Amino acid sequence: MKKKIIIIASFLLICVCVFILNPFFWGMQSNKVKQPELSKDEKLLFSGLKKLNGCEINRFYHNYFAEGDTLNFKYKKNDFEYCVEITSSKKKDLILNNDSTYNLALLLKNTILKRNCNLKKIKIYKVLIMLKTKETEENRIFDYSYDYDCNKDKLTESK
Repeated sequence: MKKKIIIIASFLLICVCVFILNPFFWGMQSNKVKQPELSKDEKLLFSGLKKLNGCEINRFYHNYFAEGDTLNFKYKKNDFEYCVEITSSKKKDLILNNDSTYNLALLLKNTILKRNCNLKKIKIYKVLIMLKTKETEENRIFDYSYDYDCNKDKLTESK
């Protein structure tokens, strides 16, 4: 009987130690990739689009070869994608049509990114929030991707 109690107590002690020492049980914070601050040009452009279309705009960089897909400090010195997310609850044609999406990509390439040769792709996500009822909403996401060829200084839509 005494042997069973010792075995059960040992097992419980091991389980408690594993729980206490295991970082996954403590919900440790993930290594969140820190995006660079918006430049003055980005702030100006995004605030203008927000006034014009009444939409929320988010931007993020994604490096191709950074360790673990994280953003390092010299993000413009590595190959990168420039992504813009435009979220609106207005009608689909009030957000951006296909031509204006391409023009926005050109504007981003020329003014914000200044034809950086490490730029490989510009992605634009349009998120349309449609309210069905007070409790439910449906999101429609339209994504546009443009490859950048630095040698030809040309954006082409990728399929």
